[in-house]
Amino acid sequence: MTSPFPTIDGYHNHILGGSWISLGDCANIGGRYGFRRHFYQYAGIRYVVSDNTYHDRVQKMFDEVKTTRHITENYSDFDADTLVEKKPVPNWPKLFGERCAELINKEYEGKPIKTFVAYGGVGRVTLELLRRCKNLTIDHSDDTANKLQVLEHLLKDSRIAWYQQLEGKIVQALEYHFQEGETPASLLADKNNSVAYWQADYKNIRPQMDGYDVIVADIRHQDGGSELLHIIQRLKVGGLLILGSIDDTNDGVSFNDKHSLTVLKTHFERLDGGETTEHPHIFRETRNKHQYAISFFSAWKKLSSESQKDITDFNVIPSSSDVSNTTDYYEDSNILKSYDAFHFGDGLLSVKNFPLRMGEVILEMCKKYKCPFGTALDAGCGPGRTAMELCPDFDKVEGYDYSQGFIDMMVDQKAKRKLDNLTAYQGDSHAQQEICREKKFDMIFGCNLIDRLHSPEMWIQQSKDMLTADGLLIISSPYTWKPEHTSPDKWIGGCKKDGEDSFTVDGLKASLGPELVLLEEMKVPFVIPDADGTFQYTYSNCTVFGAPTKKI
Repeated sequence: MTSPFPTIDGYHNHILGGSWISLGDCANIGGRYGFRRHFYQYAGIRYVVSDNTYHDRVQKMFDEVKTTRHITENYSDFDADTLVEKKPVPNWPKLFGERCAELINKEYEGKPIKTFVAYGGVGRVTLELLRRCKNLTIDHSDDTANKLQVLEHLLKDSRIAWYQQLEGKIVQALEYHFQEGETPASLLADKNNSVAYWQADYKNIRPQMDGYDVIVADIRHQDGGSELLHIIQRLKVGGLLILGSIDDTNDGVSFNDKHSLTVLKTHFERLDGGETTEHPHIFRETRNKHQYAISFFSAWKKLSSESQKDITDFNVIPSSSDVSNTTDYYEDSNILKSYDAFHFGDGLLSVKNFPLRMGEVILEMCKKYKCPFGTALDAGCGPGRTAMELCPDFDKVEGYDYSQGFIDMMVDQKAKRKLDNLTAYQGDSHAQQEICREKKFDMIFGCNLIDRLHSPEMWIQQSKDMLTADGLLIISSPYTWKPEHTSPDKWIGGCKKDGEDSFTVDGLKASLGPELVLLEEMKVPFVIPDADGTFQYTYSNCTVFGAPTKKI
């Protein structure tokens, strides 16, 4: 069957019709033209042919965001500084694959073995097995077909290319290729290795996926016993299980009946001389947002194939990436509980409590730029920790949030702290001028707000109008623009404008100028625990705007 969109295939770029400079059919606003990326055209040069084989085939670009962030994790090293106490390894999938290969070679000494790679994703673990082992028959699996295509493409073309999201729709082109001298044949046929690809439901594994000598599994959520219970039934007695888990598999740890150790302690023994080792790791989702976790590496030998006892499936509490409706998300009881801990608990992973730290930043900026300490507004304040930190220095502080649940928490904390100069109320940021008790403020603060509004420009302009002449407008956000929150045509940044990348800071400067200018910009980290046992490690980009006369 011919595709109705023959150029929507990852191999073409596109020209959209309707440009004022276009002629013919391309002047039609409905015109759509696809072209191969390697047809570069310059004045006086039609085409250049090199001696190498790079352009023998047009390179596919992987561009689906949920897949490309995992490609970046697997095929590039993370080398940025972080404030977490346990520093991440550069590339966990690579390290995990190397350690698995080392154990397989030690235990089997090159004998033919059948291997199941569970949660193999885009394939770096399997690639390292192919590089270091021989006589492997590998069933490489993942729960999504899109990820399986990445390894298949790499083992066919010796390279992959993808777009890594930076902000909104702004992306960076990245590429990974085999090491010098490596070819598909040198990894596969020359070593008697083979790879088959399986999309797998790990609680309902296909019957033909059975009889494995080795199972390699990198489970990225806590309480992994449920999936592990199903996976190990496909391992031979005496077979080797090499496990990466969020569950701590050290001896002596306490665990519930959903924990991986519930299965391991029943049907396995730890490999001779083996011990559990800890490996922090991180991967980039955007240039400001990351996912951090600590995985535990362990190896086990299967003792029995007795009928397995039932372990209740573990249901993950919704996270911000799972719930698209903003109103439902912020009224969920589990979310309210996590935000209470985020605002009033200790910091995590040695990173300071974020709302507390933002209060410190605001006061530092107000003192530095000689802002009056009369009235302050915290827009979209959540449970209100930052607003409370401002109360000792400002005469009056107001804080509002769209979630009544957050405001109820704030009122309780206000009473406990006996803060008489704090006013808390429910309200919509789009109607800020109507709901605020004061009509002018010396400092207006919007934190992690603009990328969750359906019309952020409305809030920005209202805040600009409500600021006193000597005041500061402080906007802090990781800029995680999503269509489910904000229509792309209303994004402040993270998009193309006049054909160029326009980041949110560029959009803020354009919206607030010339009356307000950017005085200072800094990244402030925060950590949020996810229900699966991993953590969001995110930078909120803090921008401080004020009158041009304040610029130092």
